[in-house]
Amino acid sequence: HGQDSLFWDAWVALVSEVLHAQSTATEVWLQSAKVRSVELEHSTAQGRFIDVCVHTTKGVLAIENKPWLWSHDGREQLQDYARHLRAAAGTAPWTLVYLAHAGPSEHSWKEQERTMAAQQGQFVNVPWQSMLDVLKSCLPKIQAPKVRWFVEDLVQMMEGAMGKVDNPQMLHLAGAFSKSPKTLADAFLLRNTLKQWQV
Repeated sequence: HGQDSLFWDAWVALVSEVLHAQSTATEVWLQSAKVRSVELEHSTAQGRFIDVCVHTTKGVLAIENKPWLWSHDGREQLQDYARHLRAAAGTAPWTLVYLAHAGPSEHSWKEQERTMAAQQGQFVNVPWQSMLDVLKSCLPKIQAPKVRWFVEDLVQMMEGAMGKVDNPQMLHLAGAFSKSPKTLADAFLLRNTLKQWQV
């Protein structure tokens, strides 16, 4: 895209800020790392696929991307990713970034283990809204108009898809709809009726 390291530097600053806040380490290895290669759909020994793996001069940065409000993890998904990264990185540092609207589920990786990994700088939960804020901060620095238009469109699309609804509201709605099998059935009936009407 011809923007040199603009987006990478902004991403590293965001991840490093969250890591600093939760980790006991004084220095974040990622800040002095240079990108060697980027791998999409990195396969693990358990037959799963990590969305993005960035191999750097210092270590490995893995990113699990959950861009939609309805995205959810598989059973022991993040735990398997952490196990794989630990073995693959060897003595080099590694960090698993969970880019989502909320934290991962308990069945994906137990909270106690996640907390320990976070304190060691091996796990970080980055909200999608923070990612969009970072992209917005990059807009004035983007030199190529086509790239700037693309980033603006991406931000608008994601904010539209996210609906700018905060998590407490979503959890309240989810709780209301799942109170009983009848309310859940009514919610699905309403959704299907609206879809038919739109068609």
